[in-house]
Amino acid sequence: MPLRRAVAWAGAALAALAMTEPRAAAQTPVATAELRFDIDGDGAADAIRVEASGLVTLQRSGAPGAGAVRAFRATDLPLRRATLSARRYGRRAVILAQAEFGPRRAPRPAAAEALVLAYDRGDLVVLAHEAVGPQGRDGEWSRDVALTPAGVVRYQSRPGIARCDGAPAYLYAEMFDFDRRAFRRATLPVQLPAGTPIAAARVGAPPAGRPIAFRFDAVSRDARAAGAADLAPPRELADGDPATAWTGFSRGDFATARQRTDHPVAGVRVVARGVRELGLVLGDRTLRVRLHPRAAEQWIELSPPVRARCATAVITAADRDAAIAELHVLTDLELSADGGARALAEQVARGDRTVDAVDQLARLGAAALDALTAAARAAPTDEAAARARTAIAVLVARGVAPGAGALDELIAGCARARAGTAALST
Repeated sequence: MPLRRAVAWAGAALAALAMTEPRAAAQTPVATAELRFDIDGDGAADAIRVEASGLVTLQRSGAPGAGAVRAFRATDLPLRRATLSARRYGRRAVILAQAEFGPRRAPRPAAAEALVLAYDRGDLVVLAHEAVGPQGRDGEWSRDVALTPAGVVRYQSRPGIARCDGAPAYLYAEMFDFDRRAFRRATLPVQLPAGTPIAAARVGAPPAGRPIAFRFDAVSRDARAAGAADLAPPRELADGDPATAWTGFSRGDFATARQRTDHPVAGVRVVARGVRELGLVLGDRTLRVRLHPRAAEQWIELSPPVRARCATAVITAADRDAAIAELHVLTDLELSADGGARALAEQVARGDRTVDAVDQLARLGAAALDALTAAARAAPTDEAAARARTAIAVLVARGVAPGAGALDELIAGCARARAGTAALST
């Protein structure tokens, strides 16, 4: 063969080899997730994988052949990310494979799926195939599946709805029924630590106070909401009206309240029917409280008071038609003789978190104006008096009817110096 022809032939061969190498590599399965788990109970770890092609494969240890294969729904989108987990429920081994599809550089996946599989005599059986991840037009809520110690749970989640202890917030949770091969609503574990102390509530109202510091901002389920997207802050828990109530909950559901200040929690007031036990999560303290199901109003005293900015009440035992009309997390502020009016007015005069203090005073009505009037007259400096008078003006603007003393103090203050809302900016 002439030298020129030999060189040309070698170049063509090298080019052909270079073209075929990437194609051969692309045909080799690539695992984006892998888990070692004894799926068949023989004591040896088996290999579970999610391939880049979107296939879930099982290769049993020591077993010949290619193994069992199941696929996510067909899609032209590339696989971005995959996860695997496995648990054994009795003799049944269950695998949860989750995958996200879409361009890797996109801010969020275009689609996400959960595949729940059971091992059955060498094969992988599909128990459930769910679309998961952010839902709604703006992804304001999510649907998820988890393998929990209690079973396979399908649930919803939403930003801002959480428990104070960081335990998973299962909204509208359903448990997988292996006999019926379907998800159905079921009671959930309350997720409180073993050995949580138990106390009994007192029948009757607390010595004084109405909720000022804490506000409930979330519940895990509500009879008026079809799902997580419809959940709203439970205003009925602190509206003072026994005719309005939180309903639709069951064991494992919860309500969370928060405060922006640092007043210690001294007690909890409950007005309810059919609720037999509540779990309370207050900072680093957890408590189970046995309630009297036929007593409308009950009081849980915390001695000593507990430092907490977040409080979660967990339903641990309740009748099917249970309802909670009022649930007040009360601090030492509310349980003072005047419901906290004097302490908050003095806080305003000092310029200590005045915006929060005025917001809390607004819930006390005329008593707040009396306390602010006294604080303005006893203020050690003109600046402190100006802050108290400005707070009076703010409460009047919010609709709190002023008495003669508050009006006199406003007029006197305007004569000395013009009070502006900038005095409340600290």
